[in-house]
Amino acid sequence: MKEYKAIISPEAAVTIVNDDKEAEDEYTWTKGEVQAPAYRDKNFAIVFLVHLGFICISAMFAPTVVKNYASGLYSDYNQAAEYYEDSREYYYDQVSAEFAAAAENAFAEIMSLVAFCIFCSAALSLVFTVGALCFLQKHAERVIKVSVIFTIVWFFGLGLLVLASTPTIDTNSGGYYYADNVDNMPIAIFFFVVAAIYVCYAFSFWKDIPFAASTITTGVTACRANLGVFSFAFVSPMLNFITVILQCMSILTLLSWVGIFDKIEDSSDTATFVAYLVTFFWLVSLYWTSEVIKNISTVTVSGVVGTWWYSPVEASSFCSSAVMDSFKRAITYSFGSICFGSLVVAILSAINSLLRRAQRRCGLLYCVIACIMQCIENLMKYLNKWAFVYVGLYGYDYKTAGKNVMGLFNDRGWSTVISHSLVQKAMFTVALCIGLVTGLVAAVAASMLELIYDGADPTAVTGFAFFAAFFISVSISNTLMSVVSTASDTTIVCFAEGPTEFGQNHPLLHAKMQETFSSTYPDVNFVRGTTGEVV
Repeated sequence: MKEYKAIISPEAAVTIVNDDKEAEDEYTWTKGEVQAPAYRDKNFAIVFLVHLGFICISAMFAPTVVKNYASGLYSDYNQAAEYYEDSREYYYDQVSAEFAAAAENAFAEIMSLVAFCIFCSAALSLVFTVGALCFLQKHAERVIKVSVIFTIVWFFGLGLLVLASTPTIDTNSGGYYYADNVDNMPIAIFFFVVAAIYVCYAFSFWKDIPFAASTITTGVTACRANLGVFSFAFVSPMLNFITVILQCMSILTLLSWVGIFDKIEDSSDTATFVAYLVTFFWLVSLYWTSEVIKNISTVTVSGVVGTWWYSPVEASSFCSSAVMDSFKRAITYSFGSICFGSLVVAILSAINSLLRRAQRRCGLLYCVIACIMQCIENLMKYLNKWAFVYVGLYGYDYKTAGKNVMGLFNDRGWSTVISHSLVQKAMFTVALCIGLVTGLVAAVAASMLELIYDGADPTAVTGFAFFAAFFISVSISNTLMSVVSTASDTTIVCFAEGPTEFGQNHPLLHAKMQETFSSTYPDVNFVRGTTGEVV
């Protein structure tokens, strides 16, 4: 017989008896504690800020690079144009002026349509997200079940669509007739197999839905009490857009500085290597910046939910002290930790991007390597998700946070509790629904407000309004719904560490989570997380 202690807090401990072990072993895990203010992993923050400054400075030279390249490329054309300018007739001047005016008017009307789509998408996404929060708070379990069924129907529908769109070739040759309609059959079979696998997967985790729904309900309740937590998530798509523009301008400058434009026809190994090297570092920069922006929101949300969990008085208004303090910590003391974890994922993402490009030309080996690297990237994103929750809750450095939070789940025996992604899939389904409704509203509004300029196809303009509003809205609403996903993840960590405080501060929500946890995982003891006898 073996006895060992699992220390739940510095003041208390439980002893667990396990008859299956003969050797006596002792292990401990310590409950997280709020860390004193200090800049953690600051070297990574410094590197990120220096890299961002370099991106901004190099982007300033991009217009000059483009101008010089264009002037050199079209020098002969410019000479011909000057000659033609002197010899053209007055009538052509008039036609050209009229055409330029018409083109200018059309461009202005198109830009007004684009601006309308952006404004409509942003406003409606915000309104529909608030409505979705109210719906999720009461019907989270239904939303998860619908998202699971939707995924199955989606892949099955894709398979049917591929079959229906399979080209049929009819020929009459020598009196024989045949139809070739099996070209897309492997693709259709692939979608059907994915749908079948997901059906089996759904059966395996269907029992987990009630507890996942209770975490959504708790997370939404915390977010609705602190609506300001959505502020940074709302502007983050615009920040991503701006950084992408700057980075695209920066890579033009970098390629010019290394002389790629001067060797545009050079296909030597050296030129190819330089191009790949610059592209790799550019991809790392692109993914790193995107991950940092996303994880600032993650750390902020985790801090707010943690404060709401343990001290609800400080987290009970739109811009509560919890919201402001958590955001300040995310962009100061914990910023280095955010940069550290984001860099790991960014490097893996950049490698995968290059491998996916190479596998189209290099065959099976690159495909296998890309698959392995994708699995590693997904694993790191999974670990990052929980590590950043712990960073937001307590302010640990990145490595300590990752070690502690996974140690918590392992010692509790909660590996099965955190193994699925039901909440993330449900939130993405909600974002798709918001995008669909927003697209329909934008298309109808564009038609009613007569935003269709003269000479344009009304159907094409209405379709553009729908798809533009749809994609913009999905981007914004998915970012906002990620706040709910992070809040749900944070409730799981807090539920593992502080169920007593949760019961004292939020008794009704605690009772629901306790009930669904016990019914969903009857073999996992809530107090210690492993089977055995507590004495």
